Amino acid sequence: MSDGRIDKSALKRLIAVIGGAFEDFEELRDDYVSGAPDLVEALRTSGAEADWSAMRIAAHTLKSNARDFGATRLAQLCERLEHQCRDGSVDAPQQAIDEIAAEERASREALISVSANDVTGD
Repeated sequence: MSDGRIDKSALKRLIAVIGGAFEDFEELRDDYVSGAPDLVEALRTSGAEADWSAMRIAAHTLKSNARDFGATRLAQLCERLEHQCRDGSVDAPQQAIDEIAAEERASREALISVSANDVTGD
């Protein structure tokens, strides 16, 4: 987490919400880490098909998950794309998806390395 990509306070909130057990957090994190690339792929597929509704749903889901896990920049990028899809103003979908994909990879790598000490300071 040294690059600041993951918001430690968001992780603390998430751990508190799930009852405080870091092991439970790790299980949720593993689910997120395995599912996030599928959401990026859904963005790519829907973008290629100009299916703004499907793209909006994938962007919304990834945004929500990213926000829960403290990937603030990723959540912001997804939120912007989600709003563009809703407004029908997606003018450069591939560029937006590429930016989201790069941020998703970097955030996922940072999240994988999070330890209990990173979050609790113990």
